[in-house]
Amino acid sequence: MKILAFTSKNAINQTYVSLLNKYRTYQWIIDIIKIGWLAIAFFSFILIYLYFVNKSSTQWYFLRQANNDLSSIKFKYEIVKTNVLNYRQENWQNMHDTFWTNNKVVDVHATIVSIPQTKELTLK
Repeated sequence: MKILAFTSKNAINQTYVSLLNKYRTYQWIIDIIKIGWLAIAFFSFILIYLYFVNKSSTQWYFLRQANNDLSSIKFKYEIVKTNVLNYRQENWQNMHDTFWTNNKVVDVHATIVSIPQTKELTLK
């Protein structure tokens, strides 16, 4: 047995009109809720944006500092390397001097220059 349920057109119309009346009476509350949600979304977007801008600028600052330290260490290494080359040249000249009695050979050992790893050059 099939049972069909019908709703009259007037009942649907009355329900719709009552919903419209409720919406019109409480419209200011709904508008305040909408404005509140928009304000919360806007301020949360601004806070998230400022957080990431601050984080990235801080990381770039420390990366720049670490790069400056690394370049100064490389410069000191180049100075040491230049001194070693000067000693080698002096040895060469002293060894091949025409006066074999003036052989003043400077003992040059391999100079080990280590770069301290106090800074990490990566963005986390």
